[in-house]
Parts: sequence; C-alpha cells; structure tokens
Amino acid sequence: MMSQKRDGAVSAISHDVASVSSSPEPFIFRQFTVREIVSPKRGNVSMKELSVSTYSNDKGTSISSYHRKGFSFSLNTLLQSGQEKKMLLAPEEISCQSPTTTQSNRDDLTNKMSSCLRSRSKNFPPTKRVKVDSIVDQKVPIEERHVGKRTQNKQNVQKLHWKYICIISLIPVIILLGISFHIFREGSSKVTWNANDLQKVLNTKVFGQHEAISSLLNILENTINKDFEKNKEMPVILITGPSGVGKSLTSSMIASNFPSPGVSELVLPPLPPQKHIIQKCSGSGYNFIVLDSLSPNSINDSVNWVKKFLNEALWHKKPVIVVLIFNIQVWKDDVALGADDPTPETLKAKGSAVYSEFKNHGLKSLHIYFKSLTEEDLKNCIRAALQMKGLQEDHKTEKYVNVISGGIDFRREGCKRVWSRAASAVSN
Repeated sequence: MMSQKRDGAVSAISHDVASVSSSPEPFIFRQFTVREIVSPKRGNVSMKELSVSTYSNDKGTSISSYHRKGFSFSLNTLLQSGQEKKMLLAPEEISCQSPTTTQSNRDDLTNKMSSCLRSRSKNFPPTKRVKVDSIVDQKVPIEERHVGKRTQNKQNVQKLHWKYICIISLIPVIILLGISFHIFREGSSKVTWNANDLQKVLNTKVFGQHEAISSLLNILENTINKDFEKNKEMPVILITGPSGVGKSLTSSMIASNFPSPGVSELVLPPLPPQKHIIQKCSGSGYNFIVLDSLSPNSINDSVNWVKKFLNEALWHKKPVIVVLIFNIQVWKDDVALGADDPTPETLKAKGSAVYSEFKNHGLKSLHIYFKSLTEEDLKNCIRAALQMKGLQEDHKTEKYVNVISGGIDFRREGCKRVWSRAASAVSN
C-alpha cells in the first residue's frame, strides 16, 4: 500500500516535470514535498523529506532540482532481546540538478527521484510508520514570487500596526482611570470634622470643664482633618482627674459623634489582645479608642499595651487616636499627696505625677486635666438632672438642689451620685 502511494507520488512529480519543459511561459513549481515519519517502538525516531522544485526560463528550458534530508535521534531505550539497535544515517542532504530537461534525460531524473523515494523507505526494525507520504503542489509565476512575499510581509506589518494602535489607544484610557481612582480614593479617605456643635452639647452636659473639653476637641479636630498618609500622626491623649468630673461622659459622647468611616471602641480592664481591637478598626479614617477606668498603679502595663497597639495599627495602616482615662484618686502615694484633704491643688499634682510617669516610660502623649468641681458646678449638674426628670426651674426646684448638694461631698464624688439623688427627690 505504501509502495503504491510512493510510486503514485513519483509518477505525479514526473508528469508535472514533463509538462513544464514544453511551456515557454516562465513559472516555478514552488515545491513538491514528500514526507515520511518513521518511529520505532523503542529506540530511534527518524524523519526523511524529499523536495522537488522545477521551473522553466524564458528560453523554454526547464531546470529541476531535488534534495533528500534525513535525521534521527535516540530515545535511549533498550530493544527486545535478539534485535540489533540500529541508528539512521547522520543528517545529510543530496541535491541533483539537471540544467536542461529533455526527453533524453527526463527518464534519468525520474529514476533518480524514484531512487530517493525508495531509499527513504528503508525499515529499521522495530519500526512503526505513523504518517503516510504527502505531496504539496503549488504553481506560482516567477514574476509573482517576490510580489507574494512582499504581500505577506505587508499583511504581517498591517497586523502589527493594528495591534500597536490598539495598545497605544488604551494607554490614555488607563491613565485617566488611574487618575480618577486616585482622586476618588483621596476624596473618600479625606474626612473633615467640625466639633463646634459637639462642644456646645458637651458644655450643657459636663459642668466646670469648658477648658478641658475645648482642648480635647481641638486636638481631635486638628488630627482628623490632617492627611494621615503625609503626617503619620497617631496621638495618645492622657486624661486625668478626680471622680465624677465628666471624663468618661465626655469620651463617650465624643465616641458617639465621631466621624465615619472611623470606628469608636471603648476598652475596659483587663485589656484584651491588641489584634482584637485592630481587626475592628477602619483603614479609611481615624479610629477613636478609649481605655477607661485605668489605675495609676498599673501605668507600666498600660504603656506597654499602648506601644504594642500603636505598632500594630501602623503596620496595618489603620490610624488611631488613643485616649487613656485615669482616676487619680486611686494612687499609690495618697498619703504624701494629701488623701485626707483632696484640695484642687493636690488633685492636680496627682494628675501631673501620672503624666510624668507616663513620659518616663517613653510614650509621647498629650495631657488634659479635668479639674475638681466647685459647689456651683455641682448645683448646675443637679439642676440639669432635675430638668431631665421633668422638673421646671422654680423655687421648688432650688429647694431640691440645696437638699441634694448638701448630702454630696463634691470634692470626692463629683456628680457621680447626682442622678440617683435627683431621681429619689422627684419620686418623693
């Protein structure tokens, strides 16, 4: 079967060569190709190729050439016992040319081509033929040969041209999208906060602390309205003061009105792992973290916790504002600082002592002191509590104010028991 195909291929080639010699029109048979792949089951793989090119010149004479190539490589596998491992010949190329193809030498050319075909059909056992012979026949005029190449090159250039046009046209679009995204991101992360309204509300709820509230809100407002990416500021604010002066109330009201997308979090002792708080924080704006009810006797633990927390926040790019609230009446040097007579001066000295020890631990912070209340501050707090209970200001209300204030040591307790006392007075 294979021999018949090869003979047919040779006959077709010989017939075309014979028909070419009588044509005066210049033309070229680009290529006649016969290919065969021989693949042994184990061992060598070989492929041979026979190509025949025939063309005629303007004098009517035809010139034919053909060549045969063969190459092989080893699969480095063992053959079955009793079979000899054979290798094909090294790569070779045989060219035969006939300058003038006439009837006398056409048969000789055909015989040579047939010989090439026969030589390429040698079997090297064990072998398996995986592809039969094939013939490629193309007839192209000589004057169009180079034109065809130029056309192909032009088509390739046009394809590349359109590719480059598409790529170049996309560059401005990508740049515009990047600029738009950057502007959108800057706009979404930029938070402005005006604390004037909050300050007015705080002054009606927390009495005697106008200066402390103003300082605290100014720090927060200036920090929030800055660009964290440029300044990298994460302030630590230390709030000290005696009991019942409005430290926790002020912080809780600020947390309730803190601008989004920031997060507000109240943390009480024992302090949890820092990563639990960081996970709740936002990366698009400042977060307000309040550590309340801290004891001055555990300043070392508080400082270490805050240092690690700030490092975690900076690593995760989540800006935070940390507020630490200390009750200075719970202090290890009570006797030395006059615990029996907590005057405003001794209480303020306690607050300064806590702040100094905080700085000695290497943590940069801002200090805001909530001073002790006066008797008038206490009465204003009582009036606000009675008004919340539904009592209007009259002579009866002032009577309640005097009774309640007389039973409260405002220097030690502040306004802590005012609300419960006001509720009892109204119910009676």
